[in-house]
Amino acid sequence: MTAKGLADSERLVTSCIRAIGAANPALNAFSHVRDAAALLDHARRANVRRREGTTLGPLDGVPIAVKDNICTKTQPTGCASSFLKGCPSPFNATCVEQLEAAGCIVVGKTNMDEFGMGSYGIHSVYGPVRNPLSLDRVAGGSSSGSAAAVASGIVDIALGSDTGGSVRLPASYCGVVGFKPSYGRFSRWGLVAYASSLDTVGILSHDVTLASRVFEVISRHDPKDATSVDFSQFHYEPLRERMSKRPLRIGVPREFLLPSLPPSTLNAWSRAVTRIEQRLGSAVSIVPVTLPHLPLALPAYYVLAPAEASSNLARFDGVRFGAIVDETDDANGEKESNLFSEARTRGFGKEVQRRILLGTYILSAGSYKSYYEQAQSLRRIVQQDFDAVFAARNFAHESAIPFSNTSSGVDVLLTPAALGPAPLVDSTGGDSGAVPSGGQKATEYANDVMTVPASLAGIPAIVLPCGGSENWIDAALPVGIQLMAQYGDDQLLFEVGKMLEEACK
Repeated sequence: MTAKGLADSERLVTSCIRAIGAANPALNAFSHVRDAAALLDHARRANVRRREGTTLGPLDGVPIAVKDNICTKTQPTGCASSFLKGCPSPFNATCVEQLEAAGCIVVGKTNMDEFGMGSYGIHSVYGPVRNPLSLDRVAGGSSSGSAAAVASGIVDIALGSDTGGSVRLPASYCGVVGFKPSYGRFSRWGLVAYASSLDTVGILSHDVTLASRVFEVISRHDPKDATSVDFSQFHYEPLRERMSKRPLRIGVPREFLLPSLPPSTLNAWSRAVTRIEQRLGSAVSIVPVTLPHLPLALPAYYVLAPAEASSNLARFDGVRFGAIVDETDDANGEKESNLFSEARTRGFGKEVQRRILLGTYILSAGSYKSYYEQAQSLRRIVQQDFDAVFAARNFAHESAIPFSNTSSGVDVLLTPAALGPAPLVDSTGGDSGAVPSGGQKATEYANDVMTVPASLAGIPAIVLPCGGSENWIDAALPVGIQLMAQYGDDQLLFEVGKMLEEACK
């Protein structure tokens, strides 16, 4: 499929099934694939609708992949964990329901970091996901399988989830488009929770147009999700109207210019700025901006996310979810009543255990005020920094924050999406299942530094490759560029993203 349309769903689905069979043994992108007969039946129905002129929309008959932490009633939802391996879901997630109603065909569930905890795609009961552009490198995490499925051409669209960059980092590593919406824009009903105040469903696709089409389908208020926001009540000025009054203002935050950025990332960032200036000329203005509290975002995130994970994953105890384990004998040969601890020790991988332990400590009576409350305060400060640089109003916080930035604020921010290209699998400690060293863990956590700020602020962000041979190093490994906009101003990102996509070709 291309952005221009679809001619034959049956042929496309057949090609997809063959591609999975050929590529997945090396990539490890899919954890489950639906029965071919069922998939082809859906494809034939889509073809009939197309011939009869009753098509359900531009995505009718399009095969898509869905991350393993998004519920699907026709396929298991296991979160790449031993705890839920092969676990059936009694219902579809709202986003899956919406896409299937639009005619999309879910071909399979994609591999991921267990419960969404990881930046490399290596913490999975199914093993690490390989980068299609270089099989000895990681695909990024935690939506690693979805990114690899799109980058390899198996599917053109995949759903992932983004907590601190779990869609955008794999998009950068694999050279595809990755979109994280404003918090509350997509329904979280049916998304297995990691950190509830940060989790969003995200989109991975081959181009910005396809991502925008998926956005149009799943960007709807859902009464089943208490965090879902009805954005129709707010007015966001279209790009054309803004540019009829003044140039498009693109902010370049100096805090993203880290000493550790390699030349490949700096060159990609600089080239993106140059290309958009060349394309739009006087219709664009590049504005240096500052987000003074940005360095606080990463430490705040790694307090808040584990704390919420500790609470959310308490339900996985071997009784309500997961396999019940047998009681074990103590030193005296008597049965011990340690069902919960034994089930969680066996069921959770090392990375998940690490974050649960950290989160439990953060929420303990002696640490809550020192860590959790402080991190929440830092999160609010980071949000205020973003509000201070954007021209658009933040409707979610307008009562608390004065708004007087229309004349000097920027429309979008342009930053790198990652510290560099995808690292080698062997360098992460994840290939053989070995426990990574402390330095390796610190590096993995630090890789979220470019993506975490948007998650903490709840603002939309999109990552796309900035094309051109000068952007690519080490066997054609891409470096992604990230655009961020004010809370709720998601549509603007697609419009500016299309401009940047064209400029970087």
